Amino acid sequence: MSKFSIALRLFIITAVSALLLALANNLTQEITVNNQKKALEKSLAEALPSAKTFEVFNEFNYKNDSVKIKCVYKGYSDEKKKDLVGYVVETSSMEGYGGEIGVIVGVDTDNKITKVVISSPFSETPGLGAKAKDGKFLNQFSGKSGIFTIGSAGDDKKEVKVQAISSATITSKAVTSCVNAASEVVDVIANAQVPDTKDLQETYNKIDEKSKIERENAENSHKDEPNPTIAKEEEENE
Repeated sequence: MSKFSIALRLFIITAVSALLLALANNLTQEITVNNQKKALEKSLAEALPSAKTFEVFNEFNYKNDSVKIKCVYKGYSDEKKKDLVGYVVETSSMEGYGGEIGVIVGVDTDNKITKVVISSPFSETPGLGAKAKDGKFLNQFSGKSGIFTIGSAGDDKKEVKVQAISSATITSKAVTSCVNAASEVVDVIANAQVPDTKDLQETYNKIDEKSKIERENAENSHKDEPNPTIAKEEEENE
């Protein structure tokens, strides 16, 4: 067999292998995208149960020092999209104990939280921060409106007390920050009738300073959890 024949065979084998690998990668990527889409659709329906149809209000794609707001969806009770029942805000916090935490928040037209859903990314500590997915913690937000704070509520009547997950205050604060940010954005949209992303971002910039103060107040009002040793270690590691 000539050297040319050997080289030709090697070239064909390499080319076919590369083609098969590319097809496999494309197929895997397509499956991943479809799975992500299905997961998002499920989370939207769970966050705003009264809605049957959703549409993108805008891809906000804004973040401050604590919370990233990725997208705002409008939810309708009918397929013709005439009966608006609320909004779903796709957010994430940069301040989870294990890293970024995805939080999807449903808000009705009265600016009351319908439900909070933990999404990806999520890598909190099993048995501690991972309990953020439990209904016992998340249900504290449902059906309520106002400024959610960890621990004892302050003098402001709008403040709503949220009991932190035992020994996982960092995770609790991260999720709560997302809920407050989502509520603020929906309030801006509903009351100011914000026409586009730019105006929404400018308006959110203005209320961001207030959010920082609220987060600081939440931290100051926090009381030690039943297991202070673990909580202390968590704070020090952070």
